[in-house]
Amino acid sequence: MLLMTKEKRIGIIAEDVSDFSSLTKLIPRIRGGKYVFRKALGKGCGRLRSKSHRFGTVLRDQGCTELIVIRDSDGGNVNKLKEEIRTALAPNPFEKHVIVIAVQELESWLLGVCRT
Repeated sequence: MLLMTKEKRIGIIAEDVSDFSSLTKLIPRIRGGKYVFRKALGKGCGRLRSKSHRFGTVLRDQGCTELIVIRDSDGGNVNKLKEEIRTALAPNPFEKHVIVIAVQELESWLLGVCRT
């Protein structure tokens, strides 16, 4: 009998493709396992806020079971930015989700992981 490893399907809503690409490198390195990633790009924080619910619904319909929303803080208040994203997602189509506000540009996180 052939055993197949189940891949986790993670949807990522990000400001741009570099944030998405960085997460697709970080997650397997930190957590291990097999993943399929799907993306929705806001092309900036304005569209990310205005279309988060729609993006989340599309990712759920593509078979994703978990959601990550990531945006840069751009010097803003982290708690306020998280609340803006929560509001934009409502009603959130995912039970398992996380909202990440990168205080430093996400690419700097990737550089730090690559050095270890």
